[in-house]
Amino acid sequence: MTQQGAQAGNTYNAANNTPGGPPQRPLPTVPRTVRGGVKLHGKEAPRVDHWAGRRVLGFMHASAESETTIKALAWAIRGQTRSLTFEAGEIVASIQGLEVRPHRVSIPLTRFTPEQWERIVSAVNDSATHSARLMAREMPEEIEEVFGQVGVSLFPKTSEDFSPRCSCKDPASSATGWCIHSCVAGFIAAERLSEDPFLIFTLRGLPSGEFIERLRQRRAATRAARGFAPAYAPRTPPGVPANAPSLDSDLDQFWAEPDGLDEIDMTPRKAEVTHPLLRRLGPTPFAKGKFPLVGLLATCYDIASEAAVREGDPVLPDHCLDSDDDDATSDGA
Repeated sequence: MTQQGAQAGNTYNAANNTPGGPPQRPLPTVPRTVRGGVKLHGKEAPRVDHWAGRRVLGFMHASAESETTIKALAWAIRGQTRSLTFEAGEIVASIQGLEVRPHRVSIPLTRFTPEQWERIVSAVNDSATHSARLMAREMPEEIEEVFGQVGVSLFPKTSEDFSPRCSCKDPASSATGWCIHSCVAGFIAAERLSEDPFLIFTLRGLPSGEFIERLRQRRAATRAARGFAPAYAPRTPPGVPANAPSLDSDLDQFWAEPDGLDEIDMTPRKAEVTHPLLRRLGPTPFAKGKFPLVGLLATCYDIASEAAVREGDPVLPDHCLDSDDDDATSDGA
């Protein structure tokens, strides 16, 4: 480089080994603040109560460095996730780190083909228990057995099946893909899947609502082909005539106790699907309150059901019977 060129401004930036321009400023030591970012619901750790979310965390902790996951957890609690969506074939997240621009994280997952979905619907339809639980918005871990019958897996089974990609190109995580940005996305995704494990259907290429509707149609077609069968066939007690008289001709005996009434099977049984009505209703629309209404009702139902199964009188706690508390009508935390 000549002296004249140097005087003209052709300086050399030793910080990044590039000629020209001012030296680059060092990166900050804390991530840049994100307004309205997606935060973990847990204050110290993700709320992962479902096996689907725990599986995601297991993949991440098995592949990522411990120091990376510790920093990523702090970022996830801080709210460094600008956005995270479940799309057909991948989880896409935008994570704001130390740089000015956020990094794009993608966690791909293989989508099932239309032919595979047809076989899956048929296999689930053949299992009355699993189809009933899925239609009640319950995701049992045993559902993997049904998917295995058609040669697929609903949830990833190995860390290789759940390997992220990040635009940061961090060489320290190039082997596994679990950089700090990917780990932040992993924490948020695990919590989301724990809250709604049916998001896995979207990742596999078919939204859960469409899958449930296909399952309902398949069940209806199966019942039509086999002939209608009631869910409960009442048994006529001994001594009761098959052709009982009409109500109009026997009004004076309306309140009389018929013969064999004590032989009717009235034994309460535990339901195979827990809280089906609450699951179909979903969360209540109230935004404020001291505790979730759905959780309170579920607790009350469980207490009453257990008391009924024990053939005792259902005894509810006082807070289940208090209808004067306005906060009991809300679903906010």
